[in-house]
Amino acid sequence: MRLVFVLAALLPIAAPCLSETLTEQFVRMDTDKDGYLSEIEFIAGMQKDFPRQPAAKPVPAESGRSNSDKKKILADIVAQTKPLLPYQVENGVTWTDVYAENDNVHYAYRLDMDLSALPDDEVGELKDMMKRQACAQVVEKMCPVVKNILLVKGIDLVAHYNDAGGTEILNCRLSLGDCS
Repeated sequence: MRLVFVLAALLPIAAPCLSETLTEQFVRMDTDKDGYLSEIEFIAGMQKDFPRQPAAKPVPAESGRSNSDKKKILADIVAQTKPLLPYQVENGVTWTDVYAENDNVHYAYRLDMDLSALPDDEVGELKDMMKRQACAQVVEKMCPVVKNILLVKGIDLVAHYNDAGGTEILNCRLSLGDCS
């Protein structure tokens, strides 16, 4: 499953003064010009736009960050991202919502599959397999992008994956401890 989408809208949040529109940014990042932005293209584009700064002394999560600062960051993310939704990430995956809850940013995705037609034992196996794969990819692909934007500020990212009927299949939490 390609997990490109998770923070596509964070580029204008992290650098709101950029003159490029989100569409222009996607076109520029789509290096193979196939009309789809893969995880690798997205990460490479983000790293090019936001080069890594020299490592400083590690900052513990929430260090010097007040609750009102977090709420402001979260409100900005939600306000700037919600108008872009729904957004079809790839065939069968649509990013449907973004919201802030308990000092975390939450993204909701709808997968074009209906689990209600499957037997319970198959649903359990499918959920376990998908969680292992999807959450591992979220950590691998998104840590380089969100670590310095959200995670060091004590804001976790929670991705929720729902079936076509709206039933949650799985969720993945990404926190600073996941990005070593």
